[in-house]
Amino acid sequence: MERRGAISRVDTRNRAIYYTEGGYSGGEQSVAYDGRTSVEYRGQQYRPEALERGDLVRIQLSRGERGWVADRILVEVSSRER
Repeated sequence: MERRGAISRVDTRNRAIYYTEGGYSGGEQSVAYDGRTSVEYRGQQYRPEALERGDLVRIQLSRGERGWVADRILVEVSSRER
């Protein structure tokens, strides 16, 4: 399964990523992440904690014990580029 949206915040304590579905104006959704979750931007690997508010992302999900878990996050447009 895959979702697209803009990062609104990353909750490192609860290991959850919050994003607005479909872009900047959609409803806020959340997805869990774990130690295997990878973030890619321009060929570089990052940790989920490096995501910034406003990053436009594509999130690849799989079913985990706690529900949907982000496996891979592709940053399509960095908030710093806008």
